[in-house]
Amino acid sequence: MDWLGNAVFIPSVSLFVIGLTWGGNQHPWASAHVLAPLIIGIVGLIVWVLVEAFVVEYPNIPFKEMNNRTTWLGFFTTFMQGIR
Repeated sequence: MDWLGNAVFIPSVSLFVIGLTWGGNQHPWASAHVLAPLIIGIVGLIVWVLVEAFVVEYPNIPFKEMNNRTTWLGFFTTFMQGIR
């Protein structure tokens, strides 16, 4: 279990979603109530990628294994299916 990765990922995604939910509905997009959770969530997701890639021994998402032709072809075909 990747406790460190989960401890960074869950609050980051939660803050990002809260910012997206509040934006335009409860607060204007340019307000601090919206921008603060969005910015903190994005920074947290960047930190999460770095933690997963370089810090933990057994990451939830093994980025090293996702860097081959088969994986990229799967990503591309899934993208093409979605835009169709």
